[in-house]
Amino acid sequence: MIRIYSYSRETNRMETPSIAELPKHLSDRGRTIWADLEVPTDEETGVLGGIFGFHILAVEDCIDDAWLPKEDVYDGYSYSVFHAAAPDRQDHLVVQKLDIFVGTNFLVTHHKEQIKGIFDTRGAVAKNPGSLLRSSDWLLHGVLNTVIDYCRPSIDGLETRVDLIAEAVLHAGKGLEDAVNLHRDLTMFREITANQQATLERFACGESSFVPRRTEITSATCSITTDTSTTARSRGSSAWRGRLKRRRRRMHDVLKVPSGGASRL
Repeated sequence: MIRIYSYSRETNRMETPSIAELPKHLSDRGRTIWADLEVPTDEETGVLGGIFGFHILAVEDCIDDAWLPKEDVYDGYSYSVFHAAAPDRQDHLVVQKLDIFVGTNFLVTHHKEQIKGIFDTRGAVAKNPGSLLRSSDWLLHGVLNTVIDYCRPSIDGLETRVDLIAEAVLHAGKGLEDAVNLHRDLTMFREITANQQATLERFACGESSFVPRRTEITSATCSITTDTSTTARSRGSSAWRGRLKRRRRRMHDVLKVPSGGASRL
């Protein structure tokens, strides 16, 4: 489905034009356009290279599963790959690819499944269009802030799994498969957030032609998620080492008892 929001900064009114009406709205520089493509059909996906005229390589990366977060700058717009985390899945990490095109007066988001942060942003736009559609970079700021906020449940889930596995290894020597899966999720999360932070820092420092310094709050938020993922990994490693050390100490104390008894005999 494609949802199109067109906000006039002169009249402070929002419209929801059809695909056929989209070129007319894009030509009006007094408007901010948000086109959100959620599980789009082939016809709806065609607006990327057709009406918007995005480069074929960017469209291919968008349609395919280009994995790592990045930003590619083209003439008149930039294309970025971000990842959201499904907030309702804390048993394992579920990442959701989000493709973003941002230009002077438009923002295009593309995702092959529902993303909670995008859903909430659409709700905020419906209630108060002027709060986010005042400019394309301001809308981008709102989208990314909401998407990143929903990463926190996944971070909490990762930290809980670290603690549970450390306990399992200490008390029963079990949890090897869970530990391998957790290590995979932590590595994936760290790699994703590190690359996203690099892109957000370019946005925050105004290095992108389309995004001024306003987005520095989002960069700080992403930094928190990156630091947290690193902390979770180090917590897991230190907890594991500490508990194994205590276990070895207990075994050593047990072994010392018969040794002492033999000396007294």
